[in-house]
Amino acid sequence: MLIYLGDITYDQKSTQAPVPLNAAYVAAHAKRKFGDQVTIKLFKSPAKLLSAIDDQTPDILGLSHYIWNGRLNEFVINYARKKCKNLIVVAGGPNFKNDNISVQKYLTKHKETDYLILFAGEVPFTNLIEHFLASKPTERFKGANIIGCFTLNDSGQLIGEPYVDNRKELDYLPSPYLNGWLEPFLKDGYLPIFETNRGCPYSCSFCVWGIHALTKVKQFSLERVFGELDYVYGLGLSHVQWLFADANFGILKRDAEIAKRLRQMHDERPDTFSYVDIFWAKNPTPTMTEVARQLKDLTMGYIAFQSLDNTVLSAIERKNISTERLMIFVEEIK
Repeated sequence: MLIYLGDITYDQKSTQAPVPLNAAYVAAHAKRKFGDQVTIKLFKSPAKLLSAIDDQTPDILGLSHYIWNGRLNEFVINYARKKCKNLIVVAGGPNFKNDNISVQKYLTKHKETDYLILFAGEVPFTNLIEHFLASKPTERFKGANIIGCFTLNDSGQLIGEPYVDNRKELDYLPSPYLNGWLEPFLKDGYLPIFETNRGCPYSCSFCVWGIHALTKVKQFSLERVFGELDYVYGLGLSHVQWLFADANFGILKRDAEIAKRLRQMHDERPDTFSYVDIFWAKNPTPTMTEVARQLKDLTMGYIAFQSLDNTVLSAIERKNISTERLMIFVEEIK
């Protein structure tokens, strides 16, 4: 079975994009389970993806949707569908409302998309592959009841429910870095992006991290995190910055150890990266102060005031963040 996975963005030389870590997690998890039964190719460049579709249409096309690439994805899906009417198209990512009515509306409007996956996609996408390896449809097939995947039946009714894995430790997912999935993208100039944990304990209503399914913080082991940092460092490449996808860097005490390792790497070989881009924890912690002390000019210490109006804070469910603690943090990082 041939599978193309894309976390595509516009091919602009002036903008440096991160490696397709999200799609690589899905690919690494599926490849470990199915081995030679599947051939999986990753794409960041839409031009390269279109070229690959011209050369050979896949059995499954999976695309990760964000606010900046939604229409680009639609273009690629329509292009691929013209090449192969039997193609199975799967969409995933944070750019979807997660209530059933909105999911049904999306799939009804975007008729070329067969399945939609909410939240972490590794297990649901593997379930989808397993289903179609077993059934091997000769024609385009939607309407299958696959755990973690939403679709429409012949009557246009929604089938499916989200899958949320409750495991607190994330090392059951193979590392796309340590397995070599991302090395070609790193060498091609795409920026390293790391994920040391998933989830966010806050419920800010304007943020995709604030939904109930993602409120538990889950961790990759520190050994795994250091292994990925050392792997990218060991390639001897130069990138303008390293990125971290964590929702609240500094919320865990071990984040200070990660910051210390980053500082050591930079001091040993300054051309590896010149900046570390992180999302600071919403409620400042003593660890955040230590992170700022370690990284110094390698990052920007900041706090995020959405509003100081109590009515607004209540409406956006952000009243559980201490303004007093934020102001103390301001003084600490000065």
